[in-house]
Amino acid sequence: MGVTASTISMYERDIAHPKLETVQRFAAALECSVSDLIDLDTDTPATGEDVAQIAATQDTNPVERIDAAVEQLNYSGQTVAADLVEGVAAVPKYRKDKGHSSEG
Repeated sequence: MGVTASTISMYERDIAHPKLETVQRFAAALECSVSDLIDLDTDTPATGEDVAQIAATQDTNPVERIDAAVEQLNYSGQTVAADLVEGVAAVPKYRKDKGHSSEG
């Protein structure tokens, strides 16, 4: 898969973080979804304030929504978010420079 054992070890120890395409290759090889491989903190329930903040951002500019969400993340979460955004930005149909609208 083009990833060394030491790199995988760094992923496991939260020292390094794979790019989205690497996670996608792992998911394909393991016959699971990307979300199955991403360690999300699901033990901590969202508070009413969290839900209200998310709801309040639904009608705002997408960049503002991303910024607000990233502000809630620790460094590891911000790194994963950056990797995910970079992965989406690499998809031609979502790029501004490919003649597609920046909306919808």
